Amino acid sequence: MKQSILVSFFRQKLILVVITIITIIYFKTYIFNFFIEYKVYDTNLPKYNVENVEFEKVINDYCDSKEISSIYDVVSTSLSITSQVLTFSSSTKSNNPNILTESKNAHCVGYANYFSTVCNYLLSNYEISNDWVAIPKRGQIYFCGFNIHNLLKIMILCVLKIFLQTNFVCGLILAYIISPI
Repeated sequence: MKQSILVSFFRQKLILVVITIITIIYFKTYIFNFFIEYKVYDTNLPKYNVENVEFEKVINDYCDSKEISSIYDVVSTSLSITSQVLTFSSSTKSNNPNILTESKNAHCVGYANYFSTVCNYLLSNYEISNDWVAIPKRGQIYFCGFNIHNLLKIMILCVLKIFLQTNFVCGLILAYIISPI
């Protein structure tokens, strides 16, 4: 009798968990958009052209085996090229995609510039449409109305404090990271 009640209880919980997982998977976009918001605060980032021979070669080599005939192909291909070429680094000094092709390191703005430059290159070379243009924008991500950039800064500081074990150095780094540009 006890075992039957226990099995029934776990079966109900298992069904509830499975239904919850299926619901989350089915409505993942809605759930994501409900909790996450991207607020653009700078639309005046420079637009770059492909001027580096190496940069052009990377794009053309990747596109040799691809059929690019729609805006969806351009975006998908640009995302693939950007993710293959760049690695995230918070200490990047340039946002110019022609330089990033050589350094292979970029932060968020560098990724946006690189992606938009590849998109615009593909749009012009494959003559997809004159109605489309990729424009890089700078923004911040909010989770439930809370700016997570501030949270990332705090996490970085905690890691630095653990590794450096010096409050004075962490204080200097904190002042540097949080100070407005």
